[in-house]
Amino acid sequence: MKDSPLSPIDDRYYEEVRELTPFFSQESLVQERARIELEYLSFLMRVGVAPSSKIPALEVSYEEVKGLEADLGHDVKALEVHLVNRLRASGREELAPFVHLGLTSEDVNNLAYARLLLSALKSVMIPAYEKHFTKGDMDALTAFYSAPTGQKILKEMPAIMSEAMETMMPIMRRSIDRMTEGVQEQVTQMKKGSTKGAEQNAPPAKN
Repeated sequence: MKDSPLSPIDDRYYEEVRELTPFFSQESLVQERARIELEYLSFLMRVGVAPSSKIPALEVSYEEVKGLEADLGHDVKALEVHLVNRLRASGREELAPFVHLGLTSEDVNNLAYARLLLSALKSVMIPAYEKHFTKGDMDALTAFYSAPTGQKILKEMPAIMSEAMETMMPIMRRSIDRMTEGVQEQVTQMKKGSTKGAEQNAPPAKN
């Protein structure tokens, strides 16, 4: 099913992460890629690779980009074609050949994801931390984790968490097994009680 949620984040947890949609949706990614492509094009003009011109204010259509992607089978290439078409439609034919020149898809994606993550941190995560920590608290934490002891904790924590999980899993399995057995026993008793009650309420057999 095309519209079936891919993960719980798209389903029962969506309301809890709704405020992240402007940063991590597919449409946001397309718009951020477009900003990077146009900033790079501006850079090419400044260093004399692309002809000196003015980049017009381009409206990037998410729907049109996705339509091109369906035809081309490539998301970044679809955006490139879309931007070329928009530049030509705006009378900037001379700039069209320089869109995405010298870039790879990963160049664009790496920057886009990094900038979206930074925007989310500034808009969502940092305000959340500010509710609970003062600047002095954060400075102290930064100083601690910059010191040798803090660096060692950061380095060793993944191994510690892995070993802790390995230790806890057998205990958790035993607890789950006991709970399962208890539930099954209760179900069995309920069935027995239901059968006995049905037998008691049944009308006497006619001779």
